[in-house]
Amino acid sequence: MIDPSLRDNPGSAATPITVILPVLMLAVFTISLGFGILLPQLPALIERLQGVGNTPAQVPRATGVLTAIYMLAGGVRPMQTSLCLPKPARCQAAQS
Repeated sequence: MIDPSLRDNPGSAATPITVILPVLMLAVFTISLGFGILLPQLPALIERLQGVGNTPAQVPRATGVLTAIYMLAGGVRPMQTSLCLPKPARCQAAQS
């Protein structure tokens, strides 16, 4: 949570939420756009990489596995960050 004394103080070192929010929204949009472009192309790419001897069930399975890995990898770091928010001393000790 942002300290109220730092929120509207122009001379403070804290970055105002009006700057952070558009940057985060741009990052989410960029990631979503990239994922939206990549996902329809992924089965064709996997089929080309697997070669001639693949079965019809291998392409959807590989597509699902790669999609799941991508989603799980994206969720690991935010969970680590949220675990560190309440007690920063605990996270600093864990990182060293």
